[in-house]
Amino acid sequence: MYVILLLKFQKFYIFQFLGFLFRNGKKILSLSIKTQKCKSFCSAIDIYGAYPSLMIFGNQKYSSMLGIILTLIASTLTIFYLVQEVQELVSKSLPQTIQSEHLVTETSPYSLTNQNFTLTISVANVKQDPLKTIDKYFTITVQNCLRTRELNATTNQINVQNICVNYPTEACTPDNFVTDLQKEYFSKIRLGTVQCIKKEVLESNPPVLQGIVSGNKYSYITIKFAACKNSTEKVDCATMDEIQKELADGFYVVHLSDTLVQMSNPKNIQQNFIKMQFTSFSISTSKTIYQGFRIIQSMTDYGILTNDIQEDLFLTQQYFQESTAGYNQDYLVNHYLILDNKYTNYQRSYIKLLTILSKIGGLWQLIFVIFGTISKQYILMEMKVTLANKLFRFQQVENDLTQSLKKDLSIKQNLDKYVEKPQEKLPNNISNILQFLFGCKKERIKQLNQATLKIQKSLDIVEIMKRFQELEKLKQILLTANQKNLFDLIPIPLIKGDNQNKNDTDFTSSKKMTFSTSIHQNNDNFEKFVEAYRSFFQIQDMPDTTENIGQKIIKFLDQDLIKLFYDYHMDLEQRQAFLLLSEERKSKILVDQNFQFSDSKLSLSPCSSNQSEVQAVKIFLNNQSIKKKYCNQEV
Repeated sequence: MYVILLLKFQKFYIFQFLGFLFRNGKKILSLSIKTQKCKSFCSAIDIYGAYPSLMIFGNQKYSSMLGIILTLIASTLTIFYLVQEVQELVSKSLPQTIQSEHLVTETSPYSLTNQNFTLTISVANVKQDPLKTIDKYFTITVQNCLRTRELNATTNQINVQNICVNYPTEACTPDNFVTDLQKEYFSKIRLGTVQCIKKEVLESNPPVLQGIVSGNKYSYITIKFAACKNSTEKVDCATMDEIQKELADGFYVVHLSDTLVQMSNPKNIQQNFIKMQFTSFSISTSKTIYQGFRIIQSMTDYGILTNDIQEDLFLTQQYFQESTAGYNQDYLVNHYLILDNKYTNYQRSYIKLLTILSKIGGLWQLIFVIFGTISKQYILMEMKVTLANKLFRFQQVENDLTQSLKKDLSIKQNLDKYVEKPQEKLPNNISNILQFLFGCKKERIKQLNQATLKIQKSLDIVEIMKRFQELEKLKQILLTANQKNLFDLIPIPLIKGDNQNKNDTDFTSSKKMTFSTSIHQNNDNFEKFVEAYRSFFQIQDMPDTTENIGQKIIKFLDQDLIKLFYDYHMDLEQRQAFLLLSEERKSKILVDQNFQFSDSKLSLSPCSSNQSEVQAVKIFLNNQSIKKKYCNQEV
């Protein structure tokens, strides 16, 4: 009863499943096609897919001693070059520099502060002793002037306006110097006689240099050294005779910032220093000095992988021009600090990691081409000889044999050497391979060429396909239909996990066969299983001989699959027995489990039993014998 109910439920679910497939078959088929196209597209765009490769002598490529030596040499040269480039990258000692000069008419204001500029003034006599009589015999005036030119739209004329700002001076003290360079430089100078711009004024309103003389905005600095003159605002000057005696001759001295451009310095392109400049003066002359400063713009790329540009702007002294005329009763020295009409741009960059890698790749390719040109023919010839010796035997050349026979003293030794143990291989040492390359051994080269042609023919894809077709033909000719059904079920080889036999393979299943679940899920698998089941028992009934191909195929089948065949067979026989008994007698037939007492409990004579009962008992006894047979086979 339970078996009948189980069969009914199975039929019900099978019909339900088939109805679902019939109603939604088109949708499922369309979805399957789209999924397949998506998988194909993903597989096509995968650039990291791994390709299978053929092996030769257990390796993916043929290796030779010459190739190994050349590879080590190439690797050594490449690593040596890489170390040099990395040292250059770390030390930044060899920058790539681009220098360019540009004309300017208008520039941005450049402020002169204590941090980026130094300006001090002093006066000395002929004996180079500093004069301390400032504001009594002479005066020093510092001004920052801005001259602007504007076009008047109404009058169509250019209006020029010049505005100057006075910067008062004072005797320099250590507080006027903020940088280490200034402190070190002025520590050796007597500061009481040196004039500096007042610190508070310089910090609050630093002077500015901007533009050139022909520009619309022109800002410059003037330092006027003049004899002291009394006026309504100043009445403490010395007499003219004293002034003329004091300022008869002397030196006008300034201490100005200057800069050296050092492209080899990786940290900072500029090296600041303070330069002392002096010129002579006399009470009878007026001297004008034009000192030009050029703006230097540096752009340094410190990046290793990407650009990391740092920009710097500084001044460097460009020229110092002076002119002398008769005393004009106004000044002894008039010193102008102006900007040059040119500015210089330095672009500096260091080697990057990607550049090093590209150089290494180019060097490797160059070495590869050179060494490949040298060694390719030798390695190919060595590979041909080695491969030919593995696949073929070669007949000894008659001349070689006769010459060797004449050299040997014993005929027996000759027989042992050439008859019992014939030399059937091509020599593959260095000298013989070189002889093959230069064509010295014609007969040997001819044999090698014949072997090479055979190998190339065997590797032809058409020949390989022909061999597969021949194997398929042999399968069709040698195997019966039952043998073909079981042949397709032979499992793939199993790699054993035992360390002692880790390289051995066994034709047993690497995964448990789950035909019992797949039968109900896929009708095609079920039909294939039924065909294999029938073929299995048909072959089992054949004579058990060692030459039976079907029996040999069964030995390679998975044991779980064979057990599944027996379970399915017994289940099928039992269901047939229960169906026969239920149709004839409409009741359960109780069969004793013990085979030895079956004769005493049931009477099997044709006269006393129904024919269906006898058939059911025979099916049961057949199942018992099948169980015993499977147990014996498993043992």
